[in-house]
Amino acid sequence: MVTVERRQTIEMHLFKLAVIHAIEAAKDRDRSSYSHLVKELENSIVSLITCYTSLEGFANSIGLEFYGNHPDKERQRKWWEGIDGSDPMIELPLLSKLNNLLKEVCKDNPNIQSPRSLPSELQEKIKDMTDLRKSLIHYRADFYKEAQTIKLDNNLIITPEFDLYKYETSIEFIKIYKEVVDEFNKYSRRKDYGGFVNVILKDYNLAL
Repeated sequence: MVTVERRQTIEMHLFKLAVIHAIEAAKDRDRSSYSHLVKELENSIVSLITCYTSLEGFANSIGLEFYGNHPDKERQRKWWEGIDGSDPMIELPLLSKLNNLLKEVCKDNPNIQSPRSLPSELQEKIKDMTDLRKSLIHYRADFYKEAQTIKLDNNLIITPEFDLYKYETSIEFIKIYKEVVDEFNKYSRRKDYGGFVNVILKDYNLAL
């Protein structure tokens, strides 16, 4: 008897949520209305967190292919436990993990002569993406000087968070995700990584 193991790749569903909530955030881009600002903020926060979490899942799925579920036990150990005092690869920061895995994708393609890393501009975007996600996951309320805030006509005060966690930032996260997927497919011999990204963007008519 053969045992078949199945794994649900929820990164697809997380990405779908990111797109849905970015679209919802777009409906409330009225910078003069506090109620609209709050709705934009709320939907943007959900979009940002689910998009980043989905990208982590995307990286980990590729990591399972080349390390975690690889027949080579040494590769499995490198992913899950670490070897020679190194940290487990699964625990690497997202950018380091993506660069390591892109090198493996390149090595797996006989048409690629040397391993590649993500473009430097994209790496900087992922660093900023990680910092912003960290600011949400480990959020702490700050005090702001009056000059740092905006007062609406009804005297309600808008703090800098409303200009950070917004629709445009959600779209930037989604764009970065797509850029990462495109880089992996550029060097992959299979060219089917993250195929759900373009499908979901098309389904929801989200043009980047």
